[in-house]
Amino acid sequence: MFTHGETLTVIRAGGITRDLYGNDIPSALIEFDIPGCITAPRASRTSLRTPMEELQDRDQVYDGLNVWAPPGSDILVTDQMRVNGVIYDVDGVTQSWSSPFTGSTAPMEIRLLLVTG
Repeated sequence: MFTHGETLTVIRAGGITRDLYGNDIPSALIEFDIPGCITAPRASRTSLRTPMEELQDRDQVYDGLNVWAPPGSDILVTDQMRVNGVIYDVDGVTQSWSSPFTGSTAPMEIRLLLVTG
């Protein structure tokens, strides 16, 4: 099912700061909204079986969404996105498309990944 015109939240790690002893500590997360996104489920889910000692006899399931965001949206490969209360990782480099002939731009394509299990 396609959902049009959703506002999605980007979650980005803040910078690294130092404490009194010079140790690196992460600063607060930065969150901002991107309105006008379209979401759709990916065509398939995959399940990966790993040794019992790693997952305690559970299947690890990879699930994801495809997102189309307005052209020029500020999304990095290291970001996460909150969609309907679920936090996904950005899966790979975002794609932007434009026509050299008309100058028109298409929405950015973003793949999101959710790993469970």
